[in-house]
Amino acid sequence: MTSPLVVDLGDADFWQDPHTVWLAARQRGATARTVRGELILLNADDFDTVHTDPAFGQMGLDALERLGIRDGPFHSWRGRTMAAHDGEVHSRLRGALARSFTPRRVEPLRSDLAVNSSGTPGDPG
Repeated sequence: MTSPLVVDLGDADFWQDPHTVWLAARQRGATARTVRGELILLNADDFDTVHTDPAFGQMGLDALERLGIRDGPFHSWRGRTMAAHDGEVHSRLRGALARSFTPRRVEPLRSDLAVNSSGTPGDPG
């Protein structure tokens, strides 16, 4: 069995082309590890399971700071995302977005968002 790839999320070079690193990590298994040993899930279904389980916390700014990421473009971007926040800030952002993602507004976009089994946009078949 191949050991998970170790990914240094604090390395500026990683953020120049993270897709290459994630591809290499997925070829080794369903998980990777940070340089501090924290688990990184690489499968969307696994992420969805964990993301919706209240026993697991969000990867908020405090988690980034534990990894040593206290500033820079990724920290700034993450600070502007809804999932990085809990409580009142999360509720405010979620309320603002909910109006844009009603079934009536999303349905016309469905065919544009569909991805077929080969990973290319279009009719999922």
